[in-house]
Amino acid sequence: MKEGPRRRRRQSMEILYLSLVASSSAVSAFQPLHAQSRTYPRRTSLPGPPRKRTSSVEVQMSSPGVRVPRASVRVAIDQPLISDTFFTKGAAAKATARTGILQTVTGALSAISLRTVLTTVFVALLATILVRSSSSIAETLGKTFRLVSGRVQRVWERFQRVDEGIPMPFDEKANDGWGICTLKSKERLGKSNFMQYTFDLPEPDYVLPLDLGQQISMMCLDDDGDVAQGDFFSYNLSASPKPGSFTILFPTGSHEENTCSIGSSGANFLRALKQDVKVGDEIALKPGPIKLSYRGQYLPVTGMVYIACGTGIVPVLDQVRAVLPADSSSVTSVSVVWINEEAKDFDVTAELLEKEYYKYSKKLAVSCVVDNTMQRQSLGDNTEVHAAVPDFTQGTMAVIAGPSDMAKKAIAFLENRGYPRDTICVL
Repeated sequence: MKEGPRRRRRQSMEILYLSLVASSSAVSAFQPLHAQSRTYPRRTSLPGPPRKRTSSVEVQMSSPGVRVPRASVRVAIDQPLISDTFFTKGAAAKATARTGILQTVTGALSAISLRTVLTTVFVALLATILVRSSSSIAETLGKTFRLVSGRVQRVWERFQRVDEGIPMPFDEKANDGWGICTLKSKERLGKSNFMQYTFDLPEPDYVLPLDLGQQISMMCLDDDGDVAQGDFFSYNLSASPKPGSFTILFPTGSHEENTCSIGSSGANFLRALKQDVKVGDEIALKPGPIKLSYRGQYLPVTGMVYIACGTGIVPVLDQVRAVLPADSSSVTSVSVVWINEEAKDFDVTAELLEKEYYKYSKKLAVSCVVDNTMQRQSLGDNTEVHAAVPDFTQGTMAVIAGPSDMAKKAIAFLENRGYPRDTICVL
């Protein structure tokens, strides 16, 4: 009668010992690891459609002459995750082999410990890889989410009801076709060197009746009574802007700098707008000249190449939105090269281009390049620009938007790449 309780107590102690050993292995396995990892530089590239050329087109914000490598993420494990002590038997385990019941306990202990160690090694290895490459995984998941969201947005836009508004009337017989708008606000565009000026139309349902690539002619008087007039492209935050108003993007530089970037007439109008026109003042406007035209012989146009500098991205953005949808044009591939002197000038507007990329990643390629084109003899001297612009193929049209000095260099660069002059359009 006394042997029964002793045996039960011994079995209880053995089971307790087994639990302690198993839990000790499991706890030790999740202590801080001795492995080290190295994470190599990562770059995000949004290459767009494949092209027949040796250089790839990437979305990048880089300094001139610096080649941006493709994404490369590697993890190297320098030391074992688990030390060898997890695989050696202790003295207590050997001592239990003297009796049958302890042999059974030892077998069970070995099996459980082996499973515990193997499971721990797998979990620890997986956890290490996840921790070491968490930033890469986050980037991949983020890009995948944006691509999926872009596809959904593209489908949604097909069925979305758009308030097209009422075309604002302009009577050529009355006032030479001029109408009236009112300055609503002046606002800096993010951290960039650009200001956005918003103007209200006479009626909240009015929209400007503009063709693709058409400018707005605007006119005002300065405090001296002199007329200031300029032609500008409207800046739209979406493919379907709301009726009742429109926005123009202007540089914030000095009058001399603005003369170089938007021309003398545009700079004079901007100076009057900044110094003499107050919020609530009226300004004359009417539909301006149409700048977009193709005079080449290779029809239909299947490829578009855009080179923009500064505020030249404004009409390019509108045209990209217009030609990318599958049923809107014959264009199957679009390349955009946007050049600014400072990286902060890509603020906000680059996000609008990025949204279009995630909707049409198989058709659109975008390169954002930091460079001062005024200091270069040739636009092709910048390796990033040279790599981003494909060689000419029949059916390709090139569009240049930016300061006149940059436009001349861009024309020479494109002609050297095989583009006939009649396939190049300057906005």
